[in-house]
Amino acid sequence: LHLLSVSLSIQSKTGGNLTEILHNLSMVLRERQKLRLKIRALSSEGRMSAWIISFFPVVMFLILQIAAPSYYGTVWNNPVILPVFVLFGAWALLGDFIMYRMVNFDF
Repeated sequence: LHLLSVSLSIQSKTGGNLTEILHNLSMVLRERQKLRLKIRALSSEGRMSAWIISFFPVVMFLILQIAAPSYYGTVWNNPVILPVFVLFGAWALLGDFIMYRMVNFDF
C-alpha cells in the first residue's frame, strides 16, 4: 500500500504513464511475494531441524521417565540437579532463540 501511494504521488507530480507505473508496481510486488515463498521453502529444513533439536532432549527424558522411572532415581536427590536443570533450560532457550533468528528472515 505504501508503494502504491508513493507511486501515485510521484506520478501526479511528474506525470507519466499511470498504466505502466501500476503494471511495474504489480510486477515488483509479485516478485517480492515469490521471493518470500522461495526463502520460506529453502529455510523450512532449518526450521524443522530446529524443532527436532529443541524437543528431542525433553522427549527422551520423558520416555526414560515412563520406561524406567528408577533410571534417574539417585539424580533427583542430588542438590546440584536444580541449578543444572536451570542452566540447561537457559542454554536450551538461548539455542532456540539463535536457531529461530537463523531461519526466520526479516523482509
